[in-house]
Parts: sequence; C-alpha cells; structure tokens
Amino acid sequence: MVGRHYMSAETSAHQRGMSQNGAGHWANGTSSYQPNLGTSWPLAWDDRRQILTHYYTDIHIRDGDNANALQTPEYRWAPLWSSRSGDSANPMSLCSGGPNGFSAWIQNSSVKKWSPGSFDLGVKSGPSWATSASSHPGLASVVAEGGTITETLILYPPVGTAAGPYTISLNMYTFSPNTPNVKQWFSNRESAPRTWPTLDFQVKVIGPCRFSYLPAIQGSGVTQ
Repeated sequence: MVGRHYMSAETSAHQRGMSQNGAGHWANGTSSYQPNLGTSWPLAWDDRRQILTHYYTDIHIRDGDNANALQTPEYRWAPLWSSRSGDSANPMSLCSGGPNGFSAWIQNSSVKKWSPGSFDLGVKSGPSWATSASSHPGLASVVAEGGTITETLILYPPVGTAAGPYTISLNMYTFSPNTPNVKQWFSNRESAPRTWPTLDFQVKVIGPCRFSYLPAIQGSGVTQ
C-alpha cells in the first residue's frame, strides 16, 4: 500500500489502524470476528479493499507483482450502517403507497473530499420506483477524506406494487450542478481492477401502508 499519510506505529494492539477483530466484523457482517458467531449487522463487505481503505484512508492499494499498478479508484466509499435493514440476513420491510425512509451512515474512503454541490448517495439500480424516487442531489456538508456523513433516502413503492422481495443497489455518485440528473456513479468511473463495489441489499414489500389520523376538534373562536 502506498499512502499520502502514514500511521504511527504502536507497540500494543487496538491503538491505531486495522485490527484482526475489526476486519473480521466487516468481512462476516456480524458482531463477532469469528465466522458463524455473534449477531448480524445490517451489512457486510465482500471486497477486502473496502476493509483496508476504511482503516487506512487517503491511500491507494497497489499490486507489487504488476509494476505497482493501482488497485483502487480515486473516488470510493464505505457503507457503515443502515437504520432500517435490521440485519444482514433479513430484508428491510416496505409498505406500498407511502414513503419508506431510511438512513445510511457512510464513510468517504476516497483520496479526495466530497463537496455538497457535486456528490450524493443514490439508488443505482433496482425497481423503477426505487431508482426514480432517490433524486435529491447534494450532500448536507463537505466530507473530508476519512470523514463520515448520514444520508436519508426515501423508497416509495406505489399503490399496487406486488408484494415480495426486490434487490436494490446503492452507490455514491458525482454530478454537475447544471445537470443534476446525470449521475456519474463511483462504480463506473474507472476500469477493472479499480472498479468499486456497490451496496446491494434486499427489501420486501409487505402490502399497502396504513395511516392513522387523529380526530380534529374545532374550539370556540377558531376559524378553519
């Protein structure tokens, strides 16, 4: 690995950088670093580069057996948590005919900062209602290399959407303020082997949304 910043060495474990326990958590998608133990997390990382660049930000990974060829793109991200997915084994439940909001805690593991007017998190692929309902261009604030931000997305299956499972793919993208609907997805910016993974997860439409309304009582002297 070749980086712009170098971590200072420590003589004891769990002080700086990546630990065996931490890497195992992300690889297994559980609270335990040992396979088939612990409780499930909302996500797991299948690509070892996600784990390395999460702990060692603002670096590139290179192939020492291939003239130090780059293995990582300039723009990349790491999903850290999702508020509504429950765990990595069970799909998120959605109702049709109403908004289904969820929050994703994400990290900038790139070698460049993210600016509000040019970067955002969106639905790259999935059912048409998920893709079209995710356009809200612009992060809330600047995210420096290694920094994190929480983004909220709304999934809005229309009334009549068939109950059952659907696969949705999340990804970060860049855009021009003049053409916010033209998305340049992180996973498509560079060619193999520098392509970056998306966050793919299952949702389950369980039926129509049910809304409750409180009775309104008009008081004396109150006009409608």
